[in-house]
This record gives sequence, structure tokens and C-alpha cells, in this order.
Amino acid sequence: MKLRSVDRFRARTFGIEAALIGAKSTFAYEGRQVSVALPQLDQVGDRHDENAAAVCSARRGNSPLYYSIRFIEISIELNESLELPESIVEPAADPYSLLSIDQRKLLDEVGGKYAQLALGAFAHWIAVLRWVTGYHWICRDERIDTSTGWPTRLVDMQSGRDAWTFRQVINIRGYPPIRMSHWEKLAEVLKRGAVPPIYAVLYGDAMDHIANNEHRIAFVDLAVACEVFLRMSVLSSLPVSLSGAALAVIDNANINQYVTHLYPELLSASVRDMYKKDLKPELSSLFDKRNKVLHSAHFEVATPENCRRFAKLCGQLFQLDPDSGFNPRDETRQARPHELVFM
Repeated sequence: MKLRSVDRFRARTFGIEAALIGAKSTFAYEGRQVSVALPQLDQVGDRHDENAAAVCSARRGNSPLYYSIRFIEISIELNESLELPESIVEPAADPYSLLSIDQRKLLDEVGGKYAQLALGAFAHWIAVLRWVTGYHWICRDERIDTSTGWPTRLVDMQSGRDAWTFRQVINIRGYPPIRMSHWEKLAEVLKRGAVPPIYAVLYGDAMDHIANNEHRIAFVDLAVACEVFLRMSVLSSLPVSLSGAALAVIDNANINQYVTHLYPELLSASVRDMYKKDLKPELSSLFDKRNKVLHSAHFEVATPENCRRFAKLCGQLFQLDPDSGFNPRDETRQARPHELVFM
């Protein structure tokens, strides 16, 4: 009997335009054919129904514009064919009475194996989707939030009574939907078997940490992302005929050598002038502060302002390489919170 595994994954901050409802994405993963299916139209339910696979998040008149996706189905074709009785798939079949102990044990092993494959396939698919859209927030949770309905209060320590109640700001976050153009790009990238460069993954992680006020982690991620980008750019440009000794010297060079000498040589004259004027000083500042964090544990430099400053630097740097896949509009595509102020 030829089988496929089916797993349902919970999605977060995952919006699509209406045309993508029911869409599928197929790709090869670890030698197996994987299918990712968005919910069908008949799986769209009420926003108060926790079991609804999708809900309509915006309409124009009676026509849905966008859907918010709550569950995504992953299916993987089994490479192996199993000897099972055909009656096992009948509606009223009792698998335990139809299968031997060894058969049940084998199916449990196969199920566990493909459950792990599904986890890896879904993580890969989400990583590529974040890369091609520039939406770092896809399937991430907000971990820190004070929107509980209870505002900040200043309380008299002796009596325990309120002296002042500060106004509360509740952020209602929205996020742009995944569009058909994204879906088509996703299919093309998956077909090529391309994976997001590690600096793009680190940048997305950093943006997520910034959104959740985890600035120390974000700062380190941004610094590592920039360093990896510089080193990868230089090393990938070297001729294959370069001797091992020369390659080792370049590979082991201090990051300041990459910032000041090695990377600028890859740029055209006009871009090099812009780089030296605008980006080089910022990169030097970033790596100087990074060293203070890593070597001296001076985390005071990992401020929200510095994280936003160096996130912008990452974007400007990555855009210098047209093959990086970095979308120039990423910085304007952050989820924009709407503020409700309660006095």
C-alpha cells in the first residue's frame, strides 16, 4: 500500500490575499516529495471558532480581500511501500484487529519518522517564505505584551492605594498579506532548491527579537549577520585557482580588513564611494560595539536605538548584492501597530 503522512501545523501572523485560499506548494525535501496546503474555502470559519483553519480578515462589500491562516497541512509521500490489508482504510475498520503486533510497531516507527520529517520540511518552507517575502514575522509569536486591560499604576507603598493611573496603550498589530507574486517566487526558489543565506536568517531573527524587546540578542544577531555577509561576499568572489595558503590568509583576516579593504574592492567606483562615506563608519561602529558586548560583556550598547540603527545598516549593506534576495522594501514592511489609548 502506498501511503503519505499528513500533519497539521498551527500558523501565526500568517495572512494571504483571497486568491491564495486553497493554494498548494510542492517541493523536494530530503529525497521526498512534500506538499504544503493552505486551507480550502470550506475550511474558512468564524473568527471565534478556535477550530477554524482560516478566517476572513478583510472584506470589500461581500467579497473577501484577505484571510488569516490558522492551520497549514503538510503531506509527505512515503518512499517505502508497506504490506497492509486493503480493508484497513474502510470507514468502519478497526486497525488493531486487522494488524499484527509487528505491523503496528512498524507503522508507529514510520509515523514517528515522518513526523520529524514534517517538522523539518515545515521549518524549511517557512524560512524560504520569510526570505522571499521579507516578512520576518510569519509564524512567530509575540512573547512580551502588557495589553492585559490593566494599566500602569503608581501606588502608595504605605496604604497600597493608587496615587496615579497611567494611560494604557494597547497595540493592535496588523501585517501585510502574502500575495500571488510571493507565492510564485516561493515556487521558483523551492524548485531550485535554494535556501536562505544565513545572514538573511539572522537578520529576520534580529527583527523578531527587536519586536519583542530582546535587544541584547538582536544586537548580536545583527552584528553576526553583517560579518557573515561581508565574509561570504569576499570568499565567494575569489578565483578557484587561488592557493590554499592565500585563501587561508583571507579567510582568517580580521573583520576590520573586510570592512576597510577586502569588501570595497568588489564594488563599482560610484558604489564604493557611497560605501566608504555612509556604510563603512557605521560598520566600524557596529563591530566595535559588538566586541564590547562579546569580550567585555558591556551590554549597555545593545539599546533599542542602536538595534534600529544597525538593522537599517544591515538592509543597506545587503542591498549592495543583487543576489542576496534582500527586498529593499523590507524596512517599510514592518507590522505597523495601531495604538488605542485608554486614559
